[in-house]
Amino acid sequence: MNQDSILKKYEQVRLDSEFVKEAVRALVYAASRDLDEAVDKVRENLRLIKEGTMETYDDETMELQIINFPVVMYYVSQKIEEYAADEEVSIYRRKEIYNEIVVRGHIAEDGARKTVKDKTAEAEFASAEEKIVTEIFTIALRELKLKLDHSKMVYEALKKVMDARTASYYKKLS
Repeated sequence: MNQDSILKKYEQVRLDSEFVKEAVRALVYAASRDLDEAVDKVRENLRLIKEGTMETYDDETMELQIINFPVVMYYVSQKIEEYAADEEVSIYRRKEIYNEIVVRGHIAEDGARKTVKDKTAEAEFASAEEKIVTEIFTIALRELKLKLDHSKMVYEALKKVMDARTASYYKKLS
């Protein structure tokens, strides 16, 4: 094994994948900017409490965040559905290009009949860009779903804290 060759190929893959990563980042950012801000606010408050700069998570802030989370999650869910439709269209377009070449591409330029292997290779090459587009949507969807799942955990944690505070308050009253 030639380590220099492997390293060179690794670097080339990293360079080639930058476009895909940038496209995914743009889709995810457009869909989850507000959700990221909501999670960042919780993280910032927790950091301030840990540092001792803030004594406690005040009820009003927590209530607003509890109300805000489902709202921003709703809009992320809408974007997930929109991107899923885009992903389906890109899958369809790839299959359309692929199948068109496989079906119509049975004669080579020199008049000889193409083999199934030749037609498959040609179809895969011709539909490669569509496959990349599909992968961009697939990766973005996966990332958005993970963000949504994790933000649900943050939301549930906030609710549990607020429920505990409410129970403690009513316990003191009785």
